[in-house]
Amino acid sequence: MVKVTKRDGNTEPFKAAKIEKSVRKAGASAAIARKIAALVEKNAFEGMSTDEIRRMVLEQLNRLDKKAADAYGEYQKADE
Repeated sequence: MVKVTKRDGNTEPFKAAKIEKSVRKAGASAAIARKIAALVEKNAFEGMSTDEIRRMVLEQLNRLDKKAADAYGEYQKADE
């Protein structure tokens, strides 16, 4: 299982469900959330940072659902 590196330096297993949940919270459809989570999971690599994951998610959201991308970007800023 691929482990990702969090901002604090800790690692945890990659969980596509976390991506789906955050994308859905931003307002995207379940289908778009699953598509983005699957794409990120396919491209995830050992030690990938959560910031890299966020950028990848935002890039895909910008292509698929601009309104959800804006909401996701605001949500991520609040998390910083």
